[in-house]
Amino acid sequence: MRSHTLTSRCLPLIYINTSVIRVFCPGAQDKHATSDSHVKKEDTLVLKLGSLSMAPQADNPLTRTVLRKDIYQ
Repeated sequence: MRSHTLTSRCLPLIYINTSVIRVFCPGAQDKHATSDSHVKKEDTLVLKLGSLSMAPQADNPLTRTVLRKDIYQ
């Protein structure tokens, strides 16, 4: 039998562009409530990501002008 090892060589190359997406992750519940009820504890983690787009090659925003049209194909 032939074994298959997962390496970066067999994975596809992907370029990712992102913008606004929010992920709310609640924190662990504290079983021992403190007697200070006026003390506020932060118990939520918010991850914010805009949009997500994937492409097989990177977008190249630079335009190139042809200097010598006689050799350009």
